[in-house]
Amino acid sequence: MRYVPDYDGLGDVLRSPEMYAALEEAAHRVIQAAQGIAPVGEPPDDPHPGRYRDSFETERALTTGTWRYGGARAKVRVVANVPYAARVELKHKVLSRAMDIAKE
Repeated sequence: MRYVPDYDGLGDVLRSPEMYAALEEAAHRVIQAAQGIAPVGEPPDDPHPGRYRDSFETERALTTGTWRYGGARAKVRVVANVPYAARVELKHKVLSRAMDIAKE
């Protein structure tokens, strides 16, 4: 017996709506974890308390590059849409910690 993979077919699976759904489900677990550990300031020191925590969302995309499995693959990113998100992440590592929590 010999297995001959269908790379075009596998590529279709890796870009399918079902793949996006599975990735988005995992991303939402990360968002829930991130919202639970995100720093939230209080006025008057923080003019936007909770804005970072409430800014998490998912973005759909395709990977770039050539893959053996018929080209690009689905990917879903979790992003924080506030101008200061990079500073918060550098200081508190919210998204990287949230990924670890979501794995459990």
